[in-house]
Amino acid sequence: MFNTPGDPRDQASLALSLGRWVDSPASGLLWLTDWPFYSALEMKLFVDLSYGGTDPPPLIEAPGVVFAAAHATTLELGAHLWLLMTFNWEGVFLAERRRTAIWIADEIIEVVSSDEPECGRLDVILDELNIANLADN
Repeated sequence: MFNTPGDPRDQASLALSLGRWVDSPASGLLWLTDWPFYSALEMKLFVDLSYGGTDPPPLIEAPGVVFAAAHATTLELGAHLWLLMTFNWEGVFLAERRRTAIWIADEIIEVVSSDEPECGRLDVILDELNIANLADN
């Protein structure tokens, strides 16, 4: 568990690093839990990023985005995670591979994975980004 960096550039670096750490390309589901509180501009950014030019389903019917390995990129996942950090949204990314969950809420990020070696690799990434693991305190 660790704090979301305050600087948007640091948030972007962390989001892209998390996207790479999960897998490239990533398969999974990004589920938003507090979308009713987003502003219209924030919702537009999320919908445009998630669905491009296609007609998206209403968030009330589908408050998540599926990342299929054949189509998803690390950049797309990183951009979605960055939106959660930047706008202080609440959501969870459930990765198909390694049974991993990345929960972002209230400026805290918690990562749970069944893959012990990969958790060690995440600690190295956090150290490189100068982000302290709150579990170590």
